[in-house]
Amino acid sequence: MPYGGPRLNTRSVNIAKLFCYVDESGQHTATNSDRSHIFVVATAIFEGALRDEAEQVCLMYEHKSGKKKRKWSACERENKVAFVRMIIDDDRFKRSAFVSVMRIVGQYDYDVRTILSIAKAVRMYQLTEDYTIDIYIDGISKTKQVEYARELRKPRHGPAPRTGREAPEGHKWP
Repeated sequence: MPYGGPRLNTRSVNIAKLFCYVDESGQHTATNSDRSHIFVVATAIFEGALRDEAEQVCLMYEHKSGKKKRKWSACERENKVAFVRMIIDDDRFKRSAFVSVMRIVGQYDYDVRTILSIAKAVRMYQLTEDYTIDIYIDGISKTKQVEYARELRKPRHGPAPRTGREAPEGHKWP
């Protein structure tokens, strides 16, 4: 369900269109509430047409790393590390890729941590002009979409996003 962006100033000419892709891992590793584990939220933000280029680059790096068409969970660690190294070494991702890493002990609100990580990534992207943003969160339920959108609309987090479960039509998760 799409949500509108910020209230637009009619004098503003430059409005950037951003696309934000989010995935988290580690939440499912909390099998015992007494043990600590790592929770990671990865966020990638691209402006307009740059997302198409980023998608093609990611697909190329997946192939080069040995991942190919397999799911990440089925890949060897060396394939994952090779992919991440290619992304880190590529200047096109220097401004777009953000990672939040948290050590979690006991019970924890993963949704709050994910929302704060998204808001932090958008702030760190450092746009100086007005913008709208579509946020695509892997594996999010419809109920969570509404909750995340409501939280991310709050002034402390920035402008109102659009959240969704699926990547835009014709696009895969980068």
